[in-house]
Amino acid sequence: MLRWYLPAGEPEIPAEPRGVVVVTGGNLGGAIISVPLVRAVRARFPRSHLAVVSNTRSGRELMELAGVGDSFHTLPEGALRSRGGLRGYAATLRRLRAARPEVMVSNFDSQVDHLLAPLRIPVRVGHAGRRATGGDLLWQHTLNVPVPVDTGTNWLESYRRLAERIGA
Repeated sequence: MLRWYLPAGEPEIPAEPRGVVVVTGGNLGGAIISVPLVRAVRARFPRSHLAVVSNTRSGRELMELAGVGDSFHTLPEGALRSRGGLRGYAATLRRLRAARPEVMVSNFDSQVDHLLAPLRIPVRVGHAGRRATGGDLLWQHTLNVPVPVDTGTNWLESYRRLAERIGA
């Protein structure tokens, strides 16, 4: 279990964090419906460096075209499966660490949350509960500000809940 890097209890969300990481959907539909969430995070934390992480290049490119962040990163789900992937993963972590993130907001059932664990982001907001297709969300145990969802929860509604939880 990855709880070793999480502070005990639910942390307070800082009013003006230095950096915020938002993990978005990578496929076209997931990326598109993530845009309003990223905009809400930007509105909530206007002076923070907003780093947007997607698990595909097309997801990252869509976020760049939408102009909703300060830096854009790709972190593929299989980043640790090859030597080249591992080098890219390490480089991405270095770039993200430079933004000094204090808050992470992760979309519904992101498959890259666990890859951000080495950053030790103190406030990790994301969905906890059941997947839309059934079964438990895979990386919910890495979050310390869980936002409940269940099978059948509309994805847009789940993103609204994330935004509401951070005060956006």
